[in-house]
Amino acid sequence: MEDRKPVVIVAPSNQDALRLKSILEDSGEFIVSEVLKDISELSDATPAGEIPAVVMADTSDAAASDNGELSSREKEILVCVAKGMLNKEIADKLCLSIYTVITHRKNITHKLGIKTVSGLTLYALLNGLIDMSSVQ
Repeated sequence: MEDRKPVVIVAPSNQDALRLKSILEDSGEFIVSEVLKDISELSDATPAGEIPAVVMADTSDAAASDNGELSSREKEILVCVAKGMLNKEIADKLCLSIYTVITHRKNITHKLGIKTVSGLTLYALLNGLIDMSSVQ
């Protein structure tokens, strides 16, 4: 329990914050030390000399970088990733080459600026691509 990383959540609504808190704490890797509605509150909530990780919930449609929206295929692959599927499983399910799946995953990561599976899962949850019951 002591090796869990402290995290501060900045979310536009209590509902988003509660969903994020649940996901992060259920992972066993994080403990949510604070929930804020605005990033400007961060300095007031942070003890001197301590810089916790910050998770920001961006539920706007403009969350993707480079003004790039995910294609329908990228969304389909993102859903599979969020459900815990491996590249080979995704390729088999969607009748694609594993290299095509890898390319789509690189494109998703680039467009969203999210590099981890847990981050992609959070994105999928917050943007309504999957629901909590879909996550393993």
